[in-house]
Amino acid sequence: MVKYKTDVVEDGREYDVWLAGKEEMGSLGKKWMKDEVFHEVISWPLEEKGLGPDGVWRLGDVVVYKDAKNRDFLIEHGVRHLLGQHHE
Repeated sequence: MVKYKTDVVEDGREYDVWLAGKEEMGSLGKKWMKDEVFHEVISWPLEEKGLGPDGVWRLGDVVVYKDAKNRDFLIEHGVRHLLGQHHE
């Protein structure tokens, strides 16, 4: 897994984006999503909410399949999950 970038949402909260290969995404899906479905994006909010010691509010991490054609859409989708928006 390779760090792709750190970015911010409109209110200044940060999140990190990571790129992972197919095998890594499969392993992450099995571990965290508890299924065998290939996920092109998986996100995790940080367990500790609030400002960090450096004064920055971090939301969490978004991991995207490195060969995904719609990377920006997937990052946005993962960030929406970090913000508490979930699909049914």
